[in-house]
Amino acid sequence: MVAAAPLLSRAIAGASFRRVLATGAVFAIAIETLGFYWIPATITTFYSVYFSAGEAPSTVALLLAGVAYLLWCVAESAAWILWTLALWRPPRSPWLVGLWGGGTFALVEWLWPRVFPWSWGTSFAQDPSTWGGLYFLGVEGCAFIVVAGSLWLSEALKGGTLHRRQRVLLAVVGLLFCFSPWWIPSPPSEVETQPMSIGVVQPGISLERRHSHDLEERLGVLREIEEAITQLSADGPLDLIVISEGMLPFAWSDEMVGRWARERVSGPLLIGGFGEGKGGRLTNRAFLLQPPPRGGGEGSGGHSIGFYDKKHLLAFGERIPMRGLLEALGVPLPAADLVAGELSGVFDVNEVKVGVSICYEGTLRSTGSELRSGGAVVHFNITEDLWYGKSAEPQQHLLLATARAIEAGVPLLRVTNGGISAWVDPYLGSSRVIGGLGERVLWRGVIDVPKSLPRPGVPWSRKSVAILPLLALLWALWRLWRAFSGNTKAL
Repeated sequence: MVAAAPLLSRAIAGASFRRVLATGAVFAIAIETLGFYWIPATITTFYSVYFSAGEAPSTVALLLAGVAYLLWCVAESAAWILWTLALWRPPRSPWLVGLWGGGTFALVEWLWPRVFPWSWGTSFAQDPSTWGGLYFLGVEGCAFIVVAGSLWLSEALKGGTLHRRQRVLLAVVGLLFCFSPWWIPSPPSEVETQPMSIGVVQPGISLERRHSHDLEERLGVLREIEEAITQLSADGPLDLIVISEGMLPFAWSDEMVGRWARERVSGPLLIGGFGEGKGGRLTNRAFLLQPPPRGGGEGSGGHSIGFYDKKHLLAFGERIPMRGLLEALGVPLPAADLVAGELSGVFDVNEVKVGVSICYEGTLRSTGSELRSGGAVVHFNITEDLWYGKSAEPQQHLLLATARAIEAGVPLLRVTNGGISAWVDPYLGSSRVIGGLGERVLWRGVIDVPKSLPRPGVPWSRKSVAILPLLALLWALWRLWRAFSGNTKAL
């Protein structure tokens, strides 16, 4: 990241508009190919699962999926082409070059609509020594300061008409910015905590079995889950058992869940499944089942039944854009069209406020802030991560979820079916892997959750990221006005 911005800036300096577009396209394709090489294989897996499940998509549907993927690549690439154009005509002041390049970069990462909102700032989640930058500046903030710093270093090395003192000052400030995530203080470590005994089930159940149309196969999956719950509970009660996304087969009503919980679940359980939402349509649901206190309780079978329906649905995987139009054209579509949830994902579990999210919601900036504002002191994210095979995606997914957990200041327990399950504590600077890629794991342990969360890193620093688009727009308008005024005077 430190080298990419200066190299790109040098490559397009003095180039024609056509060459800038071509350079930006090459840069964009390189980013998309290296970062998301696993997407074609994932689409293949997605459709092969439906073939094996007996719900074979038509050739037309497959072609449309391919076209949609290509359009998605073009849309993703357009963001980097726009950023390349922004670097092509930077301000004359070397100081403004860094602010302009870093600001427009943060603008692209923050506002550009993307299916998978990965960020270059995610890389700072790999090393606990850089977690302070994520906590105090946020993911996009870290990307901004590193890009700005690298451009200032480039300007200092370029020299030109700059005096030596100016070059030295640019170089020093550039270095400070580039390495700021390492010298920014770590998140506060003196946080009062309380122990929470947790059981984790990473089932490692194949997609073909989970999505099979064979009733016995699906019931076999359910029996494996029940056996895992029994094994974890055998050594004593736990505050909560967490099982990954979509593990309860079929759509379950509260009555069905209550009956099953009464017969099979002895302690609090968080498990993924499917529910019924608006208009009878399916939802991607997380069920929170808690046994009643002594003397009975509310809900079917005496269990308290809470649920959270996923709010942010994945395009083409959980929702089909323009589904009505495609069906009117006679195109059979294999994927279920789920409905998004609306309710909060914050619950009380043994007097601890816990937040729940599903799948890639854990990678969104808004998720952590919403859970935090709802009073959650710990975040449980359940996901699948088996669609991507042994590619880099599960590691990317974990890193971005880790980065967002640090940014929000909410400890994260991430439980997958076949990806990487982990416990992330921003305040202790620790990330503990519980289950590796493709493994079946039953884990019992104790996590220390805060009794209350410290104040967010620096609220104004995150708000400042929101100011960047406005500053970039004002700067662009001013440059257009200057160019127009110059042309008018020339006439």
